[in-house]
Amino acid sequence: MPQDPFATSMLKRLKPIGTEGLPLGSDELGRDLLSRLILGARLSLFMGIAPVIIAFVIGSAIGIFAGYVGGWANSLIMRCIDVLYAFPSVLLAIALSGALGAGIVNALVSLTVVFIPQIARIAESVTTGVRRSDYVDAARASGASALLIVRRHVLGNVIGPIFVYATGLISVSMILASGLSFLGLGVKRRSRSGADAQHPAHRHLHPALGRGAAGRDDLHHLGVLQHAGRRPALGDGGQAMNPTPQVLPKDRRDLGGPRQPLLIVRDLKKHFPLKKTGFGLRRERLAVRAVDGVSFEILKGETLAWSASPAAASRPPRAC
Repeated sequence: MPQDPFATSMLKRLKPIGTEGLPLGSDELGRDLLSRLILGARLSLFMGIAPVIIAFVIGSAIGIFAGYVGGWANSLIMRCIDVLYAFPSVLLAIALSGALGAGIVNALVSLTVVFIPQIARIAESVTTGVRRSDYVDAARASGASALLIVRRHVLGNVIGPIFVYATGLISVSMILASGLSFLGLGVKRRSRSGADAQHPAHRHLHPALGRGAAGRDDLHHLGVLQHAGRRPALGDGGQAMNPTPQVLPKDRRDLGGPRQPLLIVRDLKKHFPLKKTGFGLRRERLAVRAVDGVSFEILKGETLAWSASPAAASRPPRAC
């Protein structure tokens, strides 16, 4: 593992992809995302493969037995399987995990119970077709026992389709395990899964990757700009409570001091054109001025808070 996935550093917080020593960047606490993904992938793969393997063994045994015996035993077993198979996989996993409680073992049991009916149904269907084959009838006529027939003639012909179907459930198991972790019904907080490891930083992906340069001037992305320090709040008269001198250097290069501006916005405008149809055929072009002529600066150690209430629409932005 490249670094300690739990080591935090506020000097390395929210680093972009490709930073030296941080190939995938860092999250809001300065933790290496690559290390956390590797840590979460181990548990995610385990929660994806282990329930399927256990369900493969148990479901195959139930399905092969029911398919080979047939008769009332087949009907009784498969009707019980249909009761569990009738519930959606997600709903059944959440119900079982909620009843058993959070934890790796309980999540493993829940996912195993979810996949057993599906594999048992496939195994029973394939075994029923193989049981009517001529070579099975010939082995039965020769005096071979049922256990020998299943081991020598049935198992080798039905294990392939069952195994192919079971491998497709691995991805479903990983998704269900991630969903249980998200709801607090899966692995515990310290035992990170893939989805849980990405949860604290998922809200930073949309501003950084989703919108791009075209939307960086949008008011939505200027909602909250949070840093370590705090700026004194303004009273009703616009005067700062416990004011401190705010003197900006004339040279705006990075001087290494706390007065270096991190963001300078001048005359910010955001208008949305609309078309309004009157009572006649005349059309009027209107524009909603969401932001018009807003200017501000953010220094090191400051926080900028925007108010979206209608009452505060005509007021300038206030620092908190």
